[in-house]
Amino acid sequence: DIPIVNELIYSELFTFAELKEITSFYNDITATLPLNLIIKILLVIENKKYELLNRIEEIGIKC
Repeated sequence: DIPIVNELIYSELFTFAELKEITSFYNDITATLPLNLIIKILLVIENKKYELLNRIEEIGIKC
């Protein structure tokens, strides 16, 4: 498993029902995810990306 994916999935951003759907999809790629859950996953990933970019920028400014 990829650490950042685990960090996102097991954060408090997803409900138990959403985690169950994600897990089902992870275990069976022929399964489908609801569009609203796909959008939420993408938004969480984008948010995490910007958090990481901001940290990198802060480190660069401090150096």
